[in-house]
Amino acid sequence: MISACSKSAWKTDLPHLCDFQAPNSVLGRLADVGYIHWICEGGDDCREVERKTMKILITGAAGGVARILRPHLEAEHACTWLDILPPSPEGDQHLVVDVLSQPEINEAMTGQDAVIQLIMAPLYSDPDLGKQLSVHVHGMATVLEAAVKNRVSRVIYASSLSVYHKNWEKHFDSEEITPEAVDRYGLTKQLGEQVCRTFAAAHDWMSIIALRMVRPKPEEKWEVKPESDKVVGTGPKDLGRLYLATLALEGHHGFDAVHASSDRSGKHLNMSKAKAFLGWAPQGT
Repeated sequence: MISACSKSAWKTDLPHLCDFQAPNSVLGRLADVGYIHWICEGGDDCREVERKTMKILITGAAGGVARILRPHLEAEHACTWLDILPPSPEGDQHLVVDVLSQPEINEAMTGQDAVIQLIMAPLYSDPDLGKQLSVHVHGMATVLEAAVKNRVSRVIYASSLSVYHKNWEKHFDSEEITPEAVDRYGLTKQLGEQVCRTFAAAHDWMSIIALRMVRPKPEEKWEVKPESDKVVGTGPKDLGRLYLATLALEGHHGFDAVHASSDRSGKHLNMSKAKAFLGWAPQGT
């Protein structure tokens, strides 16, 4: 086992992977897609590795998860951000694109290497089931149709542990537990996963990963929360490493769901699949 670190972590103390350890075979594929930039063997004996930047399309740019992920993704890859809402003059910039419009998303997908689907219907301000279905199911389908049309094989879907009913009361030992959400949000997220499964089955060259995240938090909210809250939440640095690790996945075809949170104790989630499959484990940050 040897340790690795991204250049941004080395230079700016943004710890994507500074304390990450893995076998050479895993580090090699992470280096290939730009997840790590330094490999260290024995203390400070480090060598820089070549970086291969991907072009990534990210939907839902105006949302909270996108704001958390932006610095992590942009430090490693060439990103194109989309949202139906116009950007604010003082905020991060993105293209105004309606993901429900097939021609618009087809055009945006041209030339991309991967797509990350982050769009989310309002949880509380607009509980209409039709809106939830339109965004989480129709929106997922249009993005996947565009990916197929443009031969974009890597797809990451921002799913949620809400695909399980009363998930905060249970321990989840495996991603194979059947989703059974009954609320509008969890149900439509679950249906979004089914759309992903269907496309993966129909197009065996695609790699579609649903990340079942638990309450992602930005830095300012993560720092002020008590330690007990971190058991079921996902911190911003853990979230950034999670998406970079998923983008680095090589040789995968089909659909897989992965559970993820910053709960290092494992009391709430068994995240052994994330470690074995993606080389990712929570650091509680």
